[in-house]
Order: sequence, then structure tokens, then C-alpha cells
Amino acid sequence: MVEGIEYGKCEVCGKEGALQRTYYHYDIKCKCHSPNHFEVISHCSDCKPQEPETTRITIDTDSLKILIKCFKFNLLIL
Repeated sequence: MVEGIEYGKCEVCGKEGALQRTYYHYDIKCKCHSPNHFEVISHCSDCKPQEPETTRITIDTDSLKILIKCFKFNLLIL
């Protein structure tokens, strides 16, 4: 990072240069972010980022079991 400008490889096209960040927030509590899970895509100004197809989260096992039970019985309200 140079004087508040992120520099690196665009996650969309692969070009090196100044980068912007786009955040995708998910309404689920996780241990990897606070307070809710998010994914960030670093991209150049020429590229339009897209939401990731997959994401990894760190979640405590009891919360995971509740989510699985809700999905299983279609109880989750989105």
C-alpha cells in the first residue's frame, strides 16, 4: 500500500496496478470477521468485480448445526 492506495494484482484481469476493493457482506456471524462475514475482491478500475462463487467461513460447530437444521427443515428465513 502506497500513501493510502493499494497496489497489486487485479483479482479479475490479473493486471498489476492501483486497486480498489469491493466488499460482499453476508448476514452470518463468523469467527473470521466481525461482526458478520464478508468477502473482499481487489480489482483495478477497468474491471467490474463479481461476487465469489464460493466462500469459506470459520463458524463454531453449534452455530453450524443450527444452520444445517434450519436448512433441512426449510426454517431459515432469508
